[in-house]
Amino acid sequence: MNVLALEVSTSSAKALVYSSVEEIKEIVTIPYGEQVSDVVSQDPEDIYKTLEQCVKKIMDSGNYKIDAIGLCTTWHSLLFLDKNRNPLGKIMTWADTQVGETAQKHRHDDVFCQWFYKCRKLNWSKITTVEMWGKTLGLIGLGSIGKGVAKRASGFNMKVLAYDLYQDEEYARANNIEYVSLEKLLKESDFISLHLPLTQETKI
Repeated sequence: MNVLALEVSTSSAKALVYSSVEEIKEIVTIPYGEQVSDVVSQDPEDIYKTLEQCVKKIMDSGNYKIDAIGLCTTWHSLLFLDKNRNPLGKIMTWADTQVGETAQKHRHDDVFCQWFYKCRKLNWSKITTVEMWGKTLGLIGLGSIGKGVAKRASGFNMKVLAYDLYQDEEYARANNIEYVSLEKLLKESDFISLHLPLTQETKI
């Protein structure tokens, strides 16, 4: 019996063939590049592609007959998916320590502390911000992160406008997003969210 064991860690993807008779027959490890994983966060699509490379390499080298597959992933990680099970952003791993820093900051925020303890006493007269329901959101950049923001905006019944040099028309039609000029986006949006790398093309 041959088992194909697949592992996704914070630093590399691994594939291993284990035989019930011969024990470990072969191991393939491919480290991630910096653009794929910085330990705190990981690109899910690139990690999947790296794991595919491991499997292809190990299967091509030995032409093994696989009877079972075992999977192991990064523990205590978080990945949000849409209704079609597509990633909405990056994988946040156990190494993300921002939660502790955020909690520490709010402990010294007098306004937040007063609001928090009022809620504990069932006093719901909270400080509110501007209304988002039904407003217009302008996304400058509709890549993977911009699409994730657009998904969340749908929960507020927001109209979404987008400006991007490389347009994904199929995605925009499926999610009721309108591509517009930068000028129209700046003029008509109630909220603007920027999701672009700084390059020669994106400089204004």
